[in-house]
This record gives sequence, structure tokens and C-alpha cells, in this order.
Amino acid sequence: MVQTAFTLALATIATLVSASPVSLDKRCGSTILPTTQIQLKQSAPDTSFPNTAHTDKSISISQGPNGANKVNELIGFTGPVGAYGCSLGITFPADYVITQSGGPPTLNVHTVPTPLPGKPTYNNIHPAASLFGTVTVLAGQSAVINSRSCPTAAEGGLAFVFGYADWQTQQSSVAWTHHKLVSDYTQLEANTVFQNVTVVSYHEVSEPLPSESLAPLPNFDPAIDE
Repeated sequence: MVQTAFTLALATIATLVSASPVSLDKRCGSTILPTTQIQLKQSAPDTSFPNTAHTDKSISISQGPNGANKVNELIGFTGPVGAYGCSLGITFPADYVITQSGGPPTLNVHTVPTPLPGKPTYNNIHPAASLFGTVTVLAGQSAVINSRSCPTAAEGGLAFVFGYADWQTQQSSVAWTHHKLVSDYTQLEANTVFQNVTVVSYHEVSEPLPSESLAPLPNFDPAIDE
């Protein structure tokens, strides 16, 4: 069981996943938390800021008027190499207080090539041009952002950049802190994962799931090594 303030659940599952949680038989899986949470500041493009995944677990995203002086957040996960597929999701408890100001906290999510540089900065992190997904940060929500193949041995992990959506140009900020209480390998149902976990995380399933119970997400790459 995971009981925390925020979750961005990367679920590793055997085949294509649905855009919303589905009921599945219990499988052996794991929830993997991020190893990288680093701000990327447009105003200090060559400065590498502290990795809060190793300190206070805070995440803070902002921008100035007309979308200037962006502060994006780099979220990175180590592994799981060789798993079937990875699904990125987000969950907040209904009573969680999110710190925000300005316009709606609708965030664009872009993938980032891995492995990451030793000292990530605004200038040396190059998000993919295509949009991986969009999510609005709201208390009480649980959503799958999108899915993709899990990392190769050469990649070693997955990484994403979160920043305000292009259409949102107001001076705005949103911040939260996640806390972890979770064992690495637990028996979980897929829908329980997305309903209850509340940290940036992977959920890993080690055996194939029945494809008839799952529907593909848009832009999901089905070419996953078995």
C-alpha cells in the first residue's frame, strides 16, 4: 500500500493499457519512485539545481507573465529494463492541498532522452517535440497520462519534463510534495494502483496480462519486446 501526498505512477504492464484504471486479477508488481526531481530554470539555463528526490521530495513548476521565465520539472525513473510496457499516471487524494497561483495548473508532459546528463540544466535537457501527454493538477483526481515501451538496457530508465501548457500564458505556479510509504514488491490490482498510490512512481507487473481486458492508449508503441 502506498500512502503519500502525490503520485505519478509509471505502471509497467504486460501489454497495452487503458486510459483509465481497469479491473485485473492480482499480479506481482512493484512501485518504483523517481530518482530524479530537478527544476529546469529558463532564467538560469546552465545551472543544475538540487535533486529533491533525495531531499524534501518537493516539485515546483512556474512561469512569469506571457509564459516567460519558465521553471519546468524534470522527473526521472531508473528502470525497469525489460518490462513489458510503462504507463505514466497521476493521483492526488481528495483532501490534498495543492499550492498554486495564477492560471489553471494544466501541464504538458514531454519525454526526454536517457540516460540523463550528470548535471541536468534547462539548456542540456532536450524534451521531445511531440507531446507525450497533458494533465491538470487537481486534488482527488486519478488519471493515466500515457503509455510507452519500458527502457532498454542502454537507456536505463525513463524521464519526462513537466511544464505549463503552451496555451496557458498567465503568470502561474503550482507545487506539491510527495511522501513515500511503500514496499518495492507488493500484490496489487491495477485499478488499486491508480486509485491509491500518491507518489511519483512506477508500478511493475512481472507477467503478461490478458490483452482482452485492456484497450490501447493513443500514441502507445505496441512494439514491446516480450
